[in-house]
Amino acid sequence: MEYQEKLSLIAAKLDKLKIIKSFDSIDEPESHVLAYSFLEIEESCKRLCRDFFPKLCSDTLSEEDINNLLFDIGEEFRHIMYHIGDTKFYKYLNEE
Repeated sequence: MEYQEKLSLIAAKLDKLKIIKSFDSIDEPESHVLAYSFLEIEESCKRLCRDFFPKLCSDTLSEEDINNLLFDIGEEFRHIMYHIGDTKFYKYLNEE
């Protein structure tokens, strides 16, 4: 299934839920924000599992390579955190 098709399918399912609709703004339905965030988080998780975590097991990495890898992992984490924070539905996750 293509990205846009998945986005539309997820958003349509979420848009049927009263709890999700309660977070809608004039500019943007929360169902679309959530659907987009889920797909972006999915891509980050794939990158982490496919490209970054396996490299941690490599015996050939220099200290500089490991530092760069840790930075790359952190940037994916930042991307995930951004998309979680972008939603209204999951705002409670950022509350302390």
